Amino acid sequence: MMLRLVSIRIGRALGLAILVAVGLVGAVGCDSAPRVAADLVAAEPSGMPSAYYLQKAQQPSGQWAILLPGASGLTIFDDERHYIRAASAMNARGVDVIVVDYKRAYRAATNAPPGETGEKIAWVVGEAIRWGRERGAIASNRGVLVAWSLGAEGLWQLLPNRDGLASLGVDRAVAYYPAHESKEPIRSEVPLLLLVGEADDVTPLDELRAVLPSGATAVELVSFPGAHHGFDIESLSVPRRVSLIPLIGPSGTFAYQREAAMAASERLAAFLAAGRPADATLRPR
Repeated sequence: MMLRLVSIRIGRALGLAILVAVGLVGAVGCDSAPRVAADLVAAEPSGMPSAYYLQKAQQPSGQWAILLPGASGLTIFDDERHYIRAASAMNARGVDVIVVDYKRAYRAATNAPPGETGEKIAWVVGEAIRWGRERGAIASNRGVLVAWSLGAEGLWQLLPNRDGLASLGVDRAVAYYPAHESKEPIRSEVPLLLLVGEADDVTPLDELRAVLPSGATAVELVSFPGAHHGFDIESLSVPRRVSLIPLIGPSGTFAYQREAAMAASERLAAFLAAGRPADATLRPR
């Protein structure tokens, strides 16, 4: 399948690479443990909180997903429930979900390898999948990696490696307004869905298009007119303009757009369904 570009128009590309850089500096250093962990299965046998939050579908399809948050971790501004809502929406489609606090996981690990941010996130993904398998939450090779913004840095490390993806059991991936600091061409050995706002001035559409080779296969880029960074985050109904560096730096807009969020949700549902056997049915646990 050739690269598909859907509804793309040249938008505002203000070149805010510095925002990604700022996010990368502290990407695996600050505490982002959610105060809403009780909503998810999050405790280890020792009683200590985990960096992996499991939320199971009531009628599982056999698919499972790893959710990777953006640079601010599991809390976006003062919203502690965005990724819980995202997990619940996927549960309703029969997908078991592990929400991964990769900053907490990497910091807590005693065997974590050194590396750049993307390499660290990719390593944590492997650990999260192992954690899920040990607990019986992952039992198929129909895994989906879903990343937001900075979390996508881990995808760029994982997706070019066919054997690595097979060993993880991952057969597709999704990225909402992905960061891509290296600007190296994006390669993926599994179907990849990119969901981006055309007015995004944090991770601009034009910069993403520039790293998609014209001969790329299994990649679909869907853009949404007028949509900003965070277009799927309901709590951002009032846009927020965020300064990257106080007083001297550029700024980026974070804002919810209902139409884009609904269209992205529909496209995600179709993308997930395409990864299931034709005779797959949802069955109660």
